[in-house]
Amino acid sequence: MTQPTLAMRKIRGVVGLLLLTLVVVAVAAACGQDEPTATPVPTATATPVPGAIPTPTPEPTPTPSEAELFQIEWEQLITEAQAEGEVVIILSAPASRNNRVIFDSFGEKFGITVLQSTGSGTTNVNRVLAERGRGVYTVDVSVVGASSTDRLRVAGAIVPIEPLIIHPEVNDRSQGWLLTEWAWTDVDNKYSPAFNLRLRENIVEIFYNTNEVSQAEIDSVLSWKDFLKPEWKGRIAAIIDPGFGGATTDRTLVWILLGQEWLEPFIRNQEPFLLPGGSFADMANGLARGKYHIAMFTGAASTDMEAMMALGLPVGKLTRTLSEGGTVEIRGTLTILESAPHPKAAQLFVNWYLSREGQQARLDLTEDSDVSPSLRTDLTQGKVSDRQWEQFLALDPASAISQSTPEWFVARDGVNEWLVSIYTELGIGGY
Repeated sequence: MTQPTLAMRKIRGVVGLLLLTLVVVAVAAACGQDEPTATPVPTATATPVPGAIPTPTPEPTPTPSEAELFQIEWEQLITEAQAEGEVVIILSAPASRNNRVIFDSFGEKFGITVLQSTGSGTTNVNRVLAERGRGVYTVDVSVVGASSTDRLRVAGAIVPIEPLIIHPEVNDRSQGWLLTEWAWTDVDNKYSPAFNLRLRENIVEIFYNTNEVSQAEIDSVLSWKDFLKPEWKGRIAAIIDPGFGGATTDRTLVWILLGQEWLEPFIRNQEPFLLPGGSFADMANGLARGKYHIAMFTGAASTDMEAMMALGLPVGKLTRTLSEGGTVEIRGTLTILESAPHPKAAQLFVNWYLSREGQQARLDLTEDSDVSPSLRTDLTQGKVSDRQWEQFLALDPASAISQSTPEWFVARDGVNEWLVSIYTELGIGGY
């Protein structure tokens, strides 16, 4: 065999190296190649079912307004009060005469029987406290005088009012009210909310017998000091009995505005007819007959004397303001009894009575011949006299005398203590 030459061996070596290189490159290319990318699969979509109603996206529940929330609460209170069926109210003597029809209108509106215990506030409170001493609770609401209300307060027989008020017309004092804050007639400022005003030409009312007092005589009276003159000695009747609560306001006003310097010479020197507490009929009838020529510190007797004037009897009233000026009093007593047998009916009554509707009913329906304006300013005149309505419209709230200030109660207690001492000294009225 012919041996390959050196040239041929070189050629073969080059060819072999070339082939090896091609193999290595091919293997490397095969090893470095990426995996093939998968083809995306389309997401399946739901096929609508023919005739199906699509489910709507729920709307957010709206938050009830304050007015709507009140209406719900108010209707619930009415329902609960109607389930109780009745409300029992004790009254003062003036409320017994003048306000029964107002309270009956509440019953007719809400379908609730209103039981009204008439008579005097003193008699009603005596009964209530005696019952409670035996664990008997029969009364829901009290509309008695200030002194009788205070007896209930001292006995722990009444509850705070404000937590029971839900009516926005009562709670919101920024509109519809003469005063922007709550006004009260109890010393603790939480049991008896004030709701009316008494506007008087003079510190206390003055009536006279027109047969026994000449026009010249009454015209000569320019000041309260004139009633301390000798010509009035033995002619004046007054109810200032310190043991009687019905004339507390008159006594207190005179103590504040005229003082002991007027009251003491009146009692000591003028020989007045100092009538026992509650002698309203005696005072009115005695004045009409001429037994008394002048009547002051009249309390509830003023209603009877106003009626006598309307009937043409010889009774007149001094409407001219004396030099000491008139008064504007913040008044009204209204409380709920503790352990009331009909608590929801009591709550409904108080909310209604202080609302615009309730106070308008008071002005429209009262049988009082001299009804007091309300502390509310969003009412019509009703049966308020033209004179008082004009005074009310022009009233400066700052001139009103509040019966819930510490000064008032100091004066109230001070005049009673002093009267007890002088009655005892002079042997008046069994003291």
